[in-house]
Amino acid sequence: MKKCNEIFLMDKSSYERINKSNHKFNSKNILQFIIFLPYYFPIEDYEWFLTNEYTNTMCFMFKKVINQKKVFISDTTVETANSSVEMSITISNEMDIEKIDEEYLNNCFNLLLEKLNEIIVGYRLHTKDETIYTLRTSMLEFATIYRIISVQDWIEKDSGLMILNMNVPYVSEIIKNEDKNEILRMCNIIAQKTNPFINSANFFVNAKMFFRQGFYEESVLNSQIAVEVFIKILLRELLKVEGKTDTEIDIFIRDIPFMSMIKKELSSRLGGIWDINKLGAPINKWYNNTYLLRDRVTHAGYCSCSEEVSNCINSSMQFIKYIEDLILSKKNLYRKISLYFKI
Repeated sequence: MKKCNEIFLMDKSSYERINKSNHKFNSKNILQFIIFLPYYFPIEDYEWFLTNEYTNTMCFMFKKVINQKKVFISDTTVETANSSVEMSITISNEMDIEKIDEEYLNNCFNLLLEKLNEIIVGYRLHTKDETIYTLRTSMLEFATIYRIISVQDWIEKDSGLMILNMNVPYVSEIIKNEDKNEILRMCNIIAQKTNPFINSANFFVNAKMFFRQGFYEESVLNSQIAVEVFIKILLRELLKVEGKTDTEIDIFIRDIPFMSMIKKELSSRLGGIWDINKLGAPINKWYNNTYLLRDRVTHAGYCSCSEEVSNCINSSMQFIKYIEDLILSKKNLYRKISLYFKI
């Protein structure tokens, strides 16, 4: 591993140049992190942005990273570009460097990432560049390097590796022969369109994928889409059992509000608990953790946090599992529908 002096961009002369342009970037000690962006941020190497938050001043210095990507089974290479960002923050002169711990490092990193995202959003609004997006820690490499520099003599007081997420690239367990058979069975179901609930299940996988990648709003939306698709398909299948024609079903589903489908139509046919205010009930958790969160995201532009999105996905899946169990408890009446849940 390279020494920190070889990795970090800022040296004493560049620090003095930055400080000369903004005297607030002045402290006995500076904490720095380096992150590798999943895209290229088009700015000159070693250019910087300065921003303030309370008593802290932050500096963001960019550098282009050129990679040679080999085309699969070919000697041809394609040049690709990403950006690295050195994020620096002033440390209070009263802060005892020896007492800096993991919590302090995490708080500083989160503050820096928040400010970097403000720069990114500003750039997006100015340029309308759709290739750039705001960042969450799960979008970054699983670890970052940090160092603490004494400004006066430019001596490194501390450095180390800090874990950002658990998205470490690894080789998954090889699928077994029985898995291959299940995959082929799924392929036949998809091709022949014999299970109407396939799309709902796929939206749940999308929700978990977006969550892992750090696209939290997309994860929330896919969680609720999965529930709505499931509910509407289920109601359609229930109406078929009751002898309704496709035209009658289309009109019925078109004219009924979504929440009425749940609280009135499903409850009257399946039994169970459908009171959204019943604490601890699957519908209560789904309503609060998914339905209302989706509304905040779509109607107010709310940015969810990791814990909220995790609860959103889990609550949606538990709600659907609850409904499936109600159907299975009445499988003599809804035998064909219950068979669909074996996907």
